[in-house]
Amino acid sequence: MTAHLERARILLRQGRPERAEEHLRLHLAEDPDDAHAHAMLGACLLGRDPKAAFAEARRAIALAPDSDFVHGILARIHLARSEADEARASAVEAIRLDPEDPDHRALLAQAEGAKGRWAPMLAAAEAGLSLDPEHVDCANLRSYALNKLGRRGEAGDELAAALSRDPEDPFTHANVGWQKLERGDTKGALLSFREALRLDPTNEWARQGIVEAIKARNPVYRQVLRYFFWMSRLSGRTQWIVILGAWFGAQVVKRVARAHPELAPYLWPVLILYLVAVFLTWIAGPLFNLALRLHPFGRHALSEEQIRGANVVGLLLAATLLCVGINFFVESSHPLLAALICGGVIIQAEGHRPCRRRGRRAVGSCMAVQAVFALGAFAAIASGRIGSVGGGLVGLCLLGLIAAPWFVNYHIARGR
Repeated sequence: MTAHLERARILLRQGRPERAEEHLRLHLAEDPDDAHAHAMLGACLLGRDPKAAFAEARRAIALAPDSDFVHGILARIHLARSEADEARASAVEAIRLDPEDPDHRALLAQAEGAKGRWAPMLAAAEAGLSLDPEHVDCANLRSYALNKLGRRGEAGDELAAALSRDPEDPFTHANVGWQKLERGDTKGALLSFREALRLDPTNEWARQGIVEAIKARNPVYRQVLRYFFWMSRLSGRTQWIVILGAWFGAQVVKRVARAHPELAPYLWPVLILYLVAVFLTWIAGPLFNLALRLHPFGRHALSEEQIRGANVVGLLLAATLLCVGINFFVESSHPLLAALICGGVIIQAEGHRPCRRRGRRAVGSCMAVQAVFALGAFAAIASGRIGSVGGGLVGLCLLGLIAAPWFVNYHIARGR
C-alpha cells in the first residue's frame, strides 16, 4: 500500500473526499489497475459527480470482479443514483463474497427500504446486527423498518440504544428527527435535525427533515404530511388499491348524489373534501416550498433544486392568478381555461420529484411533451382564435392534466 492510498483512506474516514481524491489520483498514476483505489475514487466523486463515480466503480468491478469491497461501493453508488434494484443486486453479490461483513447487510437493508419492502429491510438489518450487535447503521435501519411496520415502541428502543452507543452519529439523530416528525412532534424533530447537521453539515437527509418540519408547522401541510407518512408504510400494490379505491368511491358518491337529490346536501361536501384532499397532496409541497422561498430565513433551508422548483411554481401561480383576474374584465371563458392550464402545470412541474431516477426520466419526458401542448394551447387561447389546431392542443393539454397524476402515481408506487 502506497503512502497516497493510506492517506486517502484516512481522509475518507475523516469525511474529506476532495483531499482523498487528490491522493487517490496520485496513487492511480503509479498503479492504474488498483481496483480498490478506483472504487474509493468512486466513493469520493459520489457527492460531486455521480456519473464519474459510477464509471470508476464499473472500472473497479472490471479489474476485481471477486472483491466484496468493490461491489459494496457500487451498491452505495446505485443507492445514491436511486437505482434500488441495481443496489440490491450489488449488495447481494457483496454478501455472497463476504457473508460476515455487516456493512453489506446494511446496504441490502437500504436497497430494500428504497423499494418500500419493510419486512425484507428488517430482516437484512437484523442479519447485520447478528454479525455485529453494535453496528450503528444496521441499528438505525432496523429502527426505521420497525417504525414503518408500525412497531414504534421497538423502533424507539432501538434508536435509544444506538444513541447510547454512539451519541455523535448524525444519521441516528436524523433518524430520530424523522420518527418524531412522523409522530407529530415538530419541535423535537427540528432539534434532532439541527443536531444531525451540527455533527455533519452535509447530511442531506437531515436538511430535508428541517424543510419538512418547518412546513409542518402549518396545520394544513401537517395533515398532508401525515397522509404521506401513512402511504409510505404501505406496499406499492396497497397504495394503488387506496388510490383507485378512493377514486371509485368518489364516482359512486357522485352518482348517488345525482340519483337521490335529497341526499345531495350531505354527499357533495364529501366529494368536495375528496377533491380538495387530492389537490393538496399534489400542490401542498410546491406551494409551501414557495412560501419558504419567499421567507427571509426559510429560503436558506431549501436545496438549489427546490429553489428552482419554487421559482417555477411562483411564475405559474402568478400566471394563473392573472388569468383569473382578466376573466372579470372580459366576457369570454378563455381566461378561465388558460388559468386551468397554468394551474394544472403547477402540479406537473413538481410531480416528478417524488419519483426515483428512472421514473423521473419517464415522467420528465412526458411532461416536456405536455409543456409543448400547454404552450400551444395557451397561445391559441391568448390569440382568441381557437381553431381546429388550437382546440386540439387544448384538448390534449386537458387530457394530459387528467392523465399525469395517474402516470406519476404509477412510478411512485413502483418505487422507480
